[in-house]
Amino acid sequence: MDNYQYALEKTLRWEGGYQDSPNDPGNFNSARENIGTNMGISAPVLETYLGRRPSRQDMLSLTHETAGEIYRRYYWQEIRAGEILDADLAALLFDMAVNHGPRSAVRIAQRIVKVKADGRMGPVTLAALNRANTKQTIAAIIEARVNLYRRITERRPSMQMFYRGWIKRALSFTPK
Repeated sequence: MDNYQYALEKTLRWEGGYQDSPNDPGNFNSARENIGTNMGISAPVLETYLGRRPSRQDMLSLTHETAGEIYRRYYWQEIRAGEILDADLAALLFDMAVNHGPRSAVRIAQRIVKVKADGRMGPVTLAALNRANTKQTIAAIIEARVNLYRRITERRPSMQMFYRGWIKRALSFTPK
């Protein structure tokens, strides 16, 4: 069962409209121009999608339909989230792929389920995720994610402004 719409709705709660904070490295295209992000779509991802360097106007003109297509192609399909049986676990990993990048999200999950952490969602990782105790796995992944945010802000104090929101975002994926 493909729980893409469920996951997308959970992620879009945290990925709002347009922003162009100079402290967010995802706002810069390959020419190091701050074009911002929109609906959580970063400048580098939009550049890949368009096949050319995007402008601020390209980012501002991003439609919900295009953003959904980008999310499905570059995050959902990349981590094979549609093959994860539990909707909450799939939504968490999808959100992490959006926020940290697909390889980072998969590596964190792989460490939790104790398979080789190569950042690729293959059959071994999928099988381990699908047979694991979901609530325990989600709790451990959330804890690892919180620790990642802490390390990011320790290394880059300019990112501290995002920390509280990141923690709320991580904790929002705790199953009810």
